Amino acid sequence: MIVDYWTSSGTHNYVSEFIEAQDPKTQKKIVRDLELVESLGTGFANMKKLRGYNMHEVKIKSCRLLCAIRGSVCWLLHGFIKKSNQTPPREIATALKRMSDLDKYLALNLA
Repeated sequence: MIVDYWTSSGTHNYVSEFIEAQDPKTQKKIVRDLELVESLGTGFANMKKLRGYNMHEVKIKSCRLLCAIRGSVCWLLHGFIKKSNQTPPREIATALKRMSDLDKYLALNLA
């Protein structure tokens, strides 16, 4: 599986900026876990499908990365620090908006 960053505006890479804002130890863990996503895909133990949504959540310490699987590509949509057991609706809404933009882009470019 290929892991790629979705940039809604074409220039603003939200997930990359989120990762860069973390401490170096967490950054290394994120990179390592994304490499595991590349090799294991949705079989990676720390990757779970969010119930009721067509997206997955990658759990890395207290960080969460929301992503959409399209074909053999895992598109990273949004990153945040998770402070409760449930994924906050605001974070899901942000990822859903970006996923909608991604799907529109893919529809235009794959048609």
